[in-house]
Amino acid sequence: MTSLLLSTALSVMTGITVPTAGVRAVVVIQAEHVHHPGPAERAFREGYRRGERDGARYGRADARHHRRPQPERHQGFREGDSGYKHRYGSRGAYVDGYRQGFQVAYRTSFKRTAHRRR
Repeated sequence: MTSLLLSTALSVMTGITVPTAGVRAVVVIQAEHVHHPGPAERAFREGYRRGERDGARYGRADARHHRRPQPERHQGFREGDSGYKHRYGSRGAYVDGYRQGFQVAYRTSFKRTAHRRR
């Protein structure tokens, strides 16, 4: 029964069927999966990177000028498509990534800069 379970697990993971008769142990080696991002994933990733860069810049500036931390006040955050290129793929995925990256970097930069000013 154990060899059947191991064989089934190996078959599901790799697509290779292993004969189970007389098998006492099976060593499972998992090959590294090569991932090729789809268009939406690439767009999200590109947007996130650009959002991080812009968010960090605006977060530092807002903290230096003693403004309240409000990333949504910035036009780039509201529009979310700054730097978008059609070759990235889905504009919606880019905007989602941009806004997430912007918020994370904005808050981190704002806190660091505000903390240094104390």
